[in-house]
Amino acid sequence: MATTGTDPARMREMNQLTIVWALRGNPPSTVTELAGRTGLSRPAVDVLVQQLVAEGWAEVEEPGASSTVGRPARRYRFRAGAGHVLGIDVGVHKILVMLSDLEGNLVQSLRRPADPEAGPDDRLATVDRCVDEVLREAGMTAADIWAVTVGVTGPVDASGRTSLFTPLPGWNAVDPVAHLTERFGCPVQVENDCKLAAVAERWKGVAQDADDIVYVLAGIRTGAGLIIDGTLRRGHGGAAGEIGALKAVRWLDAPGHLAGCPGVPATAAQGEAAG
Repeated sequence: MATTGTDPARMREMNQLTIVWALRGNPPSTVTELAGRTGLSRPAVDVLVQQLVAEGWAEVEEPGASSTVGRPARRYRFRAGAGHVLGIDVGVHKILVMLSDLEGNLVQSLRRPADPEAGPDDRLATVDRCVDEVLREAGMTAADIWAVTVGVTGPVDASGRTSLFTPLPGWNAVDPVAHLTERFGCPVQVENDCKLAAVAERWKGVAQDADDIVYVLAGIRTGAGLIIDGTLRRGHGGAAGEIGALKAVRWLDAPGHLAGCPGVPATAAQGEAAG
């Protein structure tokens, strides 16, 4: 039988999800507060939140010592440690891997330098080693990861490939989704690093109350992420915001100019010229 909006199991699942969203990002809440936040009846919320506790999505906040007469109302909070996600930044000069819980709280991270001239096989091997070390330090395996997101420089198409242009040698021939899917059974998403930064600022950063955002990443290379009406704009082939590729502003020549600037100390490592 097809699942429809009137199917009881589907309705229960949707209502549970409503409670989860009401718990996430909020202080521990009572059943009455959750009912007011979701528009569901108090008895329904009471049943749903108990189910979420039993399934590991929520937990009871133990009341602290107080002078309140009588038993305080039980409070519930989202269980951020119910799952974990990986974020991987594949840059020209570095690989950064970050492990966090479902609220974005950092659990483990590792940054390793990368050779700007490294081919795709060597760069992916560095990614694999970093992921292995992060999981090992956290006492986890690939099976414990619920989602993987990879940020790369350059426009990324819907399949996760960088096909238009990229400063990563040979990366336009790489399928990072296929590479990571070999070891992770969870969803794998690849996106441009500037676009991911814009999404992060809207979720956890300075743009939480904004629906229209322009995020500019000004490093050795320059790019932008655009969120309009609360939606990330990717453009054709993922090229929206690629201001660093505009020939008229000459930003494409900036990395070479910085690296060859007479003021750069001879001892400066690759990637430090902009400093």
